[in-house]
Amino acid sequence: MPRLWVVEKEEVKSLILVCRARGYNSKQILSVVNDNLKKYNNSISEKAIFNILAKTKKNAQEWLKNLSVGKDDYIDEYRQRIMELNEQRRDLLEMVRNMKTNHLFKLQLTKRFILLQNLFCSYMKHFRSIK
Repeated sequence: MPRLWVVEKEEVKSLILVCRARGYNSKQILSVVNDNLKKYNNSISEKAIFNILAKTKKNAQEWLKNLSVGKDDYIDEYRQRIMELNEQRRDLLEMVRNMKTNHLFKLQLTKRFILLQNLFCSYMKHFRSIK
């Protein structure tokens, strides 16, 4: 079994995670990954899959730990995004109000405004839950 190149490693990692999300067992994951690696004339062992899963789990736990430590940064990022969405919402509403002609375009802008409003509301709901 030759070593995997960087691109192959990322592809294998993604494939393993997708298989896990779909509820595949280790034998099914091994089969799917090795079928995919045939195009590179390569293969992987079941132990390597377990190592990749363990490393991914460790990285995810580290990410969550950093996120909990940096909660203020996370909240600031959300606050900034909410402010940007609110500004876009205001600009879009102003465009709709000032438009004199082309009712079809005005209707499309109104639809976009409603979508943006829904996104804004979901951000605000999440923001309140993390405070």
